[in-house]
Amino acid sequence: MITAAAHAGRLDCVFANAAAPGQPGPSTPAGRLEHLDLDAFRRSLELNLTGTLATIRAAIIAIREGGRGGRIVVTASVAGLQGDTLVGYDYSAAKAAVANLVRQAALDLAPDRILVNGIAPGPFRTGFANAASSDPEKARRLASMVPLARIAEPAEIQGLALLLASPAASFITGAVIPVDGGVLAGVCAPAASV
Repeated sequence: MITAAAHAGRLDCVFANAAAPGQPGPSTPAGRLEHLDLDAFRRSLELNLTGTLATIRAAIIAIREGGRGGRIVVTASVAGLQGDTLVGYDYSAAKAAVANLVRQAALDLAPDRILVNGIAPGPFRTGFANAASSDPEKARRLASMVPLARIAEPAEIQGLALLLASPAASFITGAVIPVDGGVLAGVCAPAASV
């Protein structure tokens, strides 16, 4: 980020997009709490939470030097906003912490005119959903958990990311906004095992 700021003369926006799947979710025997691998849990927190914190920390130094404020957009997850048996305890806990990190950083950085917001994706054709979507039956079951009855394409997150990075979002900070096809609306039956 410092290199980008030096090259461009300033840094206005950073997208902290750290996310890596961790252990299996409790919908499988290996993902049950009694089988949780604590070392893997720590590694997942390090990447998904500490990595995000480190990105935000580095960004504020460069953004403050510009003296004009700026934007930080963070990838959270709907798995951090509700229970989800398809993802492991490590990922769910890390993304819940990321959602609260967004709110805490928004309060801290508001006086510097640095706005911090999060995007909480639901099932997208990346990461976890890619493995499931390669199997037609698993893809059908995953899509059936979404009120819009499909898995999203990666491009469908771009609009919100661009909005949060733009002047149009000048009064939005501390928000964690789901892009989940209605999953958090709670209109679907409980998750089926994928």
